Amino acid sequence: MRTALLIFFLSLSFIVSAQNSEIPKPDSLGVYDYKDVKEKPTSAYNISDYLAKNLHYPVGARDSNKQGRVLIKFRVDKEGYVRDAFVLVGFNVACNAEALRVVREMPRWKPAKINNEFVDVYFTMPISFKLE
Repeated sequence: MRTALLIFFLSLSFIVSAQNSEIPKPDSLGVYDYKDVKEKPTSAYNISDYLAKNLHYPVGARDSNKQGRVLIKFRVDKEGYVRDAFVLVGFNVACNAEALRVVREMPRWKPAKINNEFVDVYFTMPISFKLE
C-alpha cells in the first residue's frame, strides 16, 4: 500500500511540475521572451512595406558602400506600442541610428497574450542595408 501511495504522489508531483513548466515566466521587469509566448505580438501592417517606405539609407553609408544588418531589440507592451528599442548588433553608426529611428516610429502592434491577458514581450528585428 505504501508503494502505491508513494507512486501516486510522485506521479501527482510530476503532473503538477509539468503543468507549471508550460506557463512562461517573465523577467524581473515583467516582460516575456518572444519564444515563450504562444500568442505572439503581430503587426497590423506589412513590416516589409513599412520598412521600404520609411527606412532611408544614410547618405554617408551609401557613399562609402557600407552594407550590413542591424539587429534591433524592443518591447511590444500590453497596448501594442513599441518601447525601449535599442541596437543589439550594429555595423555602422548612421545605419544603426536609422534602423532605431524607424523601429521607434512604428505604428501599434497587436500585443501578445498569455491566458487571455495582454503581456509585454521582447522582440528582435533584423534590418538590412543593401546597395543595389
